[in-house]
Formats: sequence, C-alpha cells, structure tokens
Amino acid sequence: MFIQNYIQFSLNKGNLSIKIFPPKGEIQSPAREAEKAAFYFYQKYKKKKIILCLSGGLDSLVMAESFLKANAPFSAVIWRYKNNLNAYDIKHAFQFCRQNKIDYEIEELDLESFYGNHLHFYYGIKYLCDSPQIAVHLYFLEQLAKRSDRAFFLPWQPPEFWYTYTQGIKNTAIKIFIAFRYLAYYRFFLLNKTAGSAYFMISHSALLYSFLKLPLVKFIMNHKNKNILKTVSPYKLKTILYKQGGFTSKPLKGKFTGFDQIRNSLSKKYGEDYYNKAFRFPLMKTIPPLKQQDLYLYPIWKN
Repeated sequence: MFIQNYIQFSLNKGNLSIKIFPPKGEIQSPAREAEKAAFYFYQKYKKKKIILCLSGGLDSLVMAESFLKANAPFSAVIWRYKNNLNAYDIKHAFQFCRQNKIDYEIEELDLESFYGNHLHFYYGIKYLCDSPQIAVHLYFLEQLAKRSDRAFFLPWQPPEFWYTYTQGIKNTAIKIFIAFRYLAYYRFFLLNKTAGSAYFMISHSALLYSFLKLPLVKFIMNHKNKNILKTVSPYKLKTILYKQGGFTSKPLKGKFTGFDQIRNSLSKKYGEDYYNKAFRFPLMKTIPPLKQQDLYLYPIWKN
C-alpha cells in the first residue's frame, strides 16, 4: 500500500493516529518521484498484471502517465455508469488508452439500482464507510479483486494546503488528509489481501515530500496574507502543483464523476436533495464516526 510502510495507522480508544517517516536521501521532482514509485510497484508485482483504475480525471491520468514514463506495463479498468452519467470523465480515460495503446476493460453499473437495493449499506458497514459514493467504488473493487493474479491501483491526490493553530497563532502547513471514510480503501486492501495501492500519489515518502519543494507551495507558505487559499479553488491549486511538478497531463474543464448527475436525476424524480436524505444521511447515522488525528508536514525549506 505504502512503499517501505512509511505511513502507519493506529486506532486506540476511538482515536485514529497517523505516523509518517520522512524520506532519506535526495528528493527529486514530483514527476520523477512518481515515476520511481511506479517502477517500484512494477518490480514488486512483476508476477501479477498491474491494473490502473482510470476515471478519466486528472489524478488518474497523472498516475497513468507515471507508469508510462517508468516503462511499467499496465492495463486499465474504466467504471461506466448507466445512462452515460460519467460520460464526460471517462471519455478522457478512453482517449488516453487509445493514444498510448493501453488495453482496457469496462465495468458497468446502474447507480440507481445499486442504491435502490441498499448495496451502499452493505459495503458501508462491511468496510466502515459512511459515503454512498465510496461504497460504489468498493463494489467495483470487490469485483476486480476476485482475480488474485492482479494488482490494482487508485490515484488519490497530492497533499493539501491547510492552516493549523499553535497557542492561538495561525500557521501554514501541508496536511496529509485521509478522512475516515477514505480509509475504507485501506481496509479493503487489507481485509481482502489485495495487491496494489489506493493512494498512489502519496504512496512513497519522497513523492509526498517532493511537493513541498514546488514554487507554489513556497509562495503560499511564506505569504503574509493567510487568506490567499480562499482566492483559488482546490482544483486550480492541484493543476498548478502537477504542472510545476513536471507532469504533462492536462487539466480538464470540469469534473463530472456521475454522482452529480445521479443526485440531480433523483431530485427531479423524488424531490429536492433526495440523494442525501435517502442514502447519504442514513448511512452516516449507521457508521459510528472516529475522532481523527490529522497529520501535518510543516515547511521543510525553512530548516
């Protein structure tokens, strides 16, 4: 899951703790470190078929780009929802695979039937996940993991900018944020003994820390106006990070995963905010929340 187990999770009396071990040696650009991570996984799972889960979003395309640069052979799986709910996103996944001659397979699902049959409760309870959207991902992963000769990879995302408070003083930091619901991926891989990683973009200590060296990060962390983050969208920040990090994948005009469309469709049929009222909120009441300890990496260039 994480190269050299540099991230460790522990749970004690309802408190989730995350421990990280800093990298050793020289840290190169994010693109180079991602390429090295891809090659590491290729070597580790060379007896298995490597499968990348491509949504067509920027994170998944960056992950695929890293495997290509590492000359690490892989195939792709693309999740397609009935009625073309995620057609915009996955068209970029199809385009990438065709341009780079990557074999791919398609897994299909009717989201409305999935929720109507309360399968989000089944997967939510099984993997302690309070998100009906992630429950869909867990369903797909279970179908894929039936093949033990494969190793599966999901992209995740680069670290986030955040603010912390120390004795009332506002500080800037890099936040390693894996919310409670997203740890369901970790539990899935662990419980099913599935090869691969759900967090490729932070799978290696050097890859994670490499983002701290980028000009954008230095600019924000040293900026006197601590509200500067509110002026730029998180997606825009991500696209700049990837560009400065040396990746060549282009940002998309928007993000349409299919879940925004299913929410709109259900609201038109059954009333406003039906998706949350019928599926999200009941599931959140079912899964007990954990008290989470977030992990912060303070700017290392000041030392």
